[in-house]
Amino acid sequence: MRRSLIFCATASLLLVVAAVLLLGLGVFHRVLRSKISQRMVLKPNSKAFKNWKEIPAMVEFEVYLFHCVNPREVLAGERPVLQQRGPYTYRERLSRQNVIFHENNTVSATLVHTYNWIPELSVGSPMEDKIMMLNVPLVAAIEKVQAFGLPSLVNILFSFLVAMKSETLFTSHSVHELLWGYEDPLLVFLNRIDPLLVPDTHFGFFYKRNGSNDGRYDFNSGKGDFYNFSRIELWKGMRTLPWWTSDSCNAINGTDGTSFRPMLSRKDVLYMFNSELCRSIYATYEQELTVAGLWAFRFTPPASVFANASTNPANAGFCTPTGNCLGSGVLNVSVCKQGAPIIMSSPHFYQADPQYVNSVEGLKPNKQKHQTFIDIHPYIGFPVRAAKRLQVNVHVQKWHLVEQTGNIRTLVFPVMFLSENMELEPKAVGELAQLQLQISLLLNIPYILIALAGLFALVAAWLACRHARATSRDSERTPLVVGQED
Repeated sequence: MRRSLIFCATASLLLVVAAVLLLGLGVFHRVLRSKISQRMVLKPNSKAFKNWKEIPAMVEFEVYLFHCVNPREVLAGERPVLQQRGPYTYRERLSRQNVIFHENNTVSATLVHTYNWIPELSVGSPMEDKIMMLNVPLVAAIEKVQAFGLPSLVNILFSFLVAMKSETLFTSHSVHELLWGYEDPLLVFLNRIDPLLVPDTHFGFFYKRNGSNDGRYDFNSGKGDFYNFSRIELWKGMRTLPWWTSDSCNAINGTDGTSFRPMLSRKDVLYMFNSELCRSIYATYEQELTVAGLWAFRFTPPASVFANASTNPANAGFCTPTGNCLGSGVLNVSVCKQGAPIIMSSPHFYQADPQYVNSVEGLKPNKQKHQTFIDIHPYIGFPVRAAKRLQVNVHVQKWHLVEQTGNIRTLVFPVMFLSENMELEPKAVGELAQLQLQISLLLNIPYILIALAGLFALVAAWLACRHARATSRDSERTPLVVGQED
């Protein structure tokens, strides 16, 4: 028992000393930093590069369109009544092509999108279902004519020519035509007048997008600092904001460049580049959660992302013409949509000024259904789940010299919204789960040693108590010494 007591006490002391030394020297943090830095660098034929090039994620591209129930009444000045149709769901595959490695630790590539319709996840058929919707090419043409500031006679002539082509402010097309494109009679007519002004005779919200890319990106390879892994440096030659700021993300064990810290903290601001908005949008921490067994931080765009310039001066660029600002919750992106009066917002005007929801009938903003979010593993900065949700609206108003606009109200008119949902493939989830376990073990080994030291200390205390009681009982049994008689 005495030997066991000495062994347990010594083991407890040695384990505490070892844990303190390991924590003080940051041994496991250095090992972890080295391990992750080897994985988080883009270089030819590496596993990180293969996963980066062919993104191991399942992306469901859900499209919802708004069918206008009362087009005649809307032209008479009444409030539009909208019915949401969908989802029309497509499987989206993302891959990076035309990859070129550069000497400045960047990698350029184009992000190619391909789509395939998934009948079992869709409501209805895109080939058969018809949607009554604003005639977007006509509205865009009217806006361009008005923007030129031409004499009234020209506007009247334009209205007459449009009437000759039987064009109306509302038109019915199949879902497939509205999404992937159809030849529009008005665009054909305008193309014949001026091919430079109207170079394409087709219209579709995702026309030519299937199998296409949205321009060249320049990514940081992560070499030298894996915290910059895959950060977008340039898009079409234009500099973008970083993926996140890390001013408040302090190292777990110092800041000497050798210790390890999470890629993200709860105080960070995450910047996500969005080509539909031609800019980066930012997101802030909302909650901690588990996704398929993986630890994740959820980041969501705050209301200020879509706020007007009076609330968020950074959005002044969406006030076009200069000084012409819409209310909060909507952004005018006509500048990057070839002048078409396109207004972007969250679906159902979630987080927008109530005036937009109240201007039409049939919208019900819902955080769970309409919020954009991205769930990121904090230690390696890898997205494990995300949903990008945006609504396309068209700005429409009455033009006195254009008969087709009737007495329509001035409206930000919803036409469709998309929900792009991403989840990692099972194989990628398994690889991340394994990495997460390794990270957890490495970071917690010193604390495991301290726990073991505590266990040995408890055993030593128990042995000490037993030894003390045994010694006491032995002393009680020892007979008194009796003196000898003379």
